[in-house]
Order: sequence, then structure tokens, then C-alpha cells
Amino acid sequence: MAMETASFLHDLRARSQADPGLRSRLLADPGAALRDLGLALPGGRSLAVVEDTETQVHLPLPPAGAGPLPEAGPDGQPIPKHALINLLLAQAARDPGFRPRLLADPAAAFRDLNLAIGAGYTYQVLEDTDTLVHLALPPEGSASLTDAELETVQGGFFAPAPTPAKPGGGGISSSDLALGCAGLLVVGVVGLGIASVASQPRAF
Repeated sequence: MAMETASFLHDLRARSQADPGLRSRLLADPGAALRDLGLALPGGRSLAVVEDTETQVHLPLPPAGAGPLPEAGPDGQPIPKHALINLLLAQAARDPGFRPRLLADPAAAFRDLNLAIGAGYTYQVLEDTDTLVHLALPPEGSASLTDAELETVQGGFFAPAPTPAKPGGGGISSSDLALGCAGLLVVGVVGLGIASVASQPRAF
């Protein structure tokens, strides 16, 4: 059901970017907006909708034990945030204490992975449950940008050039990282063998 839910939310997010009226209805009353569309979340779960800004980023976190999220939609385009969320899920599977730290203090938990939140940015992690799913909409107006601009602006998706993973690590390179989240810095070699995307901190 995780893959089905992720596809549902990806489609709903795209619809909301193309239809400002739908975006407003989702933020005001997600349940009513879904009913107006004749839609329902897989499993009959409720939907909560939040809105990112230029400086605040929301990360919906699947329930404990959930599998990885798809990192590309049916059209083959990357789904923003999913690579980062999968990185966090993998760390939580290895370290039982990581998930509580992530929910309580995202900045501190990110530092465990050599990730840093840039000055002026705030990250909030929202935990999905068996009955509730969160949808984070990108900043208002971001859909008016071109595809090329969306790959580089805050909240867009950035896929760095491949960098070899650290020898003896988990075999993951920076080409797999592609976190694509506003105000996030990769400051060194990340655990699990993920190589830094730059020798100096770089926001993407």
C-alpha cells in the first residue's frame, strides 16, 4: 500500500500545482477536497495537508517498518524529498534511536548523517500513521517555473553528478543522494558510504 499511497500523493500534489483552487481547498479541508474529486486514500486513511514556504520544509515520514518510497513518478520524473526520506528510513532501520531523535530534533538527527540545515531554514518532520497521511505542498507559485528552474531552485530536485562512494561503505554514491530539498547542506562523507556532493558545503 505504501507505493500506491505515494503514487496517489504524487498525483494529488501535481494537480494542486496546476489548480490553485484545489490547492486552497486541500489546505482548508483535505477530506472535503478529496470527496469533491471523488477520491479516497488507499486504506481509507485521513489526509492532512501542509504547505512548505521558502524557508520551512515539511518532511512526511512513513510509519515505522514501511518500505522505501518510489523516487520517481510514473512519468520518470524525480519525486522531491523521497530520496531524503528514504535515507532517513534506512538510518532508522539501522539505529532504533534515530527515529525518535529525528521527530524531536531534525537538525540534530541530520547531523548524524553529515547533513546540515542552512541558516534561516526550518525542517519539521511529520509522522504518518496507519490512519493518517501527510501531504506537503511546495511553496505557492513554484509550479510557474520552468522544468529547468525547478531542478535548481529551493524546493526543487537536484541530482548531482556521480561521485564514487567511500571504499568499504554502503556502496551509495552522491548520484543516489539527489536530496533536492531547500536549505540542506551536505557537509562531508555521509554514513553508509554516501560521498559528499562537494568539497565545500553546498545548498541545493
